[in-house]
Amino acid sequence: MDIEFREFFEHLLEAAHTALAEKNGEVIKINITKEIPGSVDLSSLTRNALYVVENNVEEWIGLSVEVFLRRHFKKIVVDNSFPSKLSLIDVHGDSVTVRESTMRAGSEKKIDLYFFTSWLVELNVEGSIGLFDSDHLSVESFKIANDRSAAVHIEDLDLQGNVDQFFIHNTLVEKARIDLLGTVGKAEVINVNFHYFNPGQLYMSSHKMINLACEGGKSEQFALILHSDAGSIVMQNTDHEHFNLEQKQGKITSLALKRVSALKTLTITGHNHDGQANRIDDLYLHSINFTKDFVGVFEYFQVRKAVTFYDVVNQGAIRFSDVDLGNADLRIGKSRIGNFSFFSSKLSKKIYVEASNLEDIRFAGTLVPTQILGLNTKTSNKAKLTNQIQVVQQMKTVMEKTGDKDLSKYFRQQELRLTYEKLGFFNKKEFEEKLTLWFNFSNAHGQSWIKPLLIALAASGPIIFSLFVFTIGYRLDFSAKSFQTFSDLWGHYFDVIIPSYVYPAKNKLAFLEAFLGQEKNELWKLPFSAQMLVLLNDVLIMPFLIIQTVTAFRKHVA
Repeated sequence: MDIEFREFFEHLLEAAHTALAEKNGEVIKINITKEIPGSVDLSSLTRNALYVVENNVEEWIGLSVEVFLRRHFKKIVVDNSFPSKLSLIDVHGDSVTVRESTMRAGSEKKIDLYFFTSWLVELNVEGSIGLFDSDHLSVESFKIANDRSAAVHIEDLDLQGNVDQFFIHNTLVEKARIDLLGTVGKAEVINVNFHYFNPGQLYMSSHKMINLACEGGKSEQFALILHSDAGSIVMQNTDHEHFNLEQKQGKITSLALKRVSALKTLTITGHNHDGQANRIDDLYLHSINFTKDFVGVFEYFQVRKAVTFYDVVNQGAIRFSDVDLGNADLRIGKSRIGNFSFFSSKLSKKIYVEASNLEDIRFAGTLVPTQILGLNTKTSNKAKLTNQIQVVQQMKTVMEKTGDKDLSKYFRQQELRLTYEKLGFFNKKEFEEKLTLWFNFSNAHGQSWIKPLLIALAASGPIIFSLFVFTIGYRLDFSAKSFQTFSDLWGHYFDVIIPSYVYPAKNKLAFLEAFLGQEKNELWKLPFSAQMLVLLNDVLIMPFLIIQTVTAFRKHVA
């Protein structure tokens, strides 16, 4: 033992003698008021000091020992079984390590740790302990892990302090309360890594920007409250039964749940501040099977980039309420989303879906996405169209269930349009169906009666009439008289385009004699090209467009 350690041991021995006056029942309290030099094995020194004292004071033998450290130190190491309690009060130190005891292995009573207004560079808990309690603890690196792969057991973990790095591995805790404080006016970041951390109940809050990674581990209740921005929050291969994330302020860059199981409730809640919702850049759920009793609630926040459900099977219920996804992509891939509802939310017009079941999706107070796109841009065009057709059919079914006839007709129209794109003219089996769909474009596949009417009156009619006038020999020479004649001719526009069998008693060409000064008021007297135009109009074009108009109109009023 060097001089500095001998001096500290003598001080500790003196403190142990003095502790006689502070004996409280079955407990001996030792106050250390001298600065600790270098690296000190506090358990060994305390045990040796007590051994000397116990030789003189037999009534001390077997009593519990509590050590109160009230002076600064460099590095201390303490066993997890002795003393029974270690308290650090208003001190600064480089390192505190709690190791697994080899002298009292198997002891049921483990050390309790208390930290009050203390500043540490490193805090390492390598062995099981009883209670962990802190109030305004500042530590740069806090690690709970056993390098020998043995699980660390903690009865109660209560951490309140400013931590920069926080790592927990293979640890069992009955109940944990973690309050990560920040420094006012400073942009601080904390990295938290929970690796097979198994708290019965975990209540965690952060007042500084947090990056949280959870790998493995399980709990009955995991509540996370954010009072500041968050970077990446990832939960992977976890078994938390109830997960509740409340975003008081700020934004979340990325929130991802991957291959989680046993989840019964998932609640993600934001808050509105002066009309501005809390923000999440990316929300990602991957490889999750939600059971029948699962309830997922997402409310009061805005997503900026994307909400992705991939390989998700939802047998329970997922609800989005007052969520703004207007500028975000909603992506659903290889999923069966079950009961999926949007209430008073804002969605983009586009939805990206592939190989998924959407037939139980509901919208209330929310505009329905009308542009269905695929996720995989590398697949063949036919595969993309097949996927889009399947999704559009599901959306049509959803709209039929909710009684929205307009959107049901719209998705039916999209289904037929996509089917037309998928079929080929040069495939004998598909040619007839594609040709039928091609003709039905004129009334939007029976969904629009205005479209064929406009085609008849404003497109095909003027073209046929202009060609007809040209074929019978009329030429516009841009003189005033010629313009007047041309204008008068257009006054008989409907005489030409309305089929003659509609008014069988009227000669639709009688007006020609007055304009041309010729007796060309009979069809057979006209040039052959003019005769063909009239026949084409009366026999094919106009009857077809009239039928298309009537068919769509009947569906519209049905």
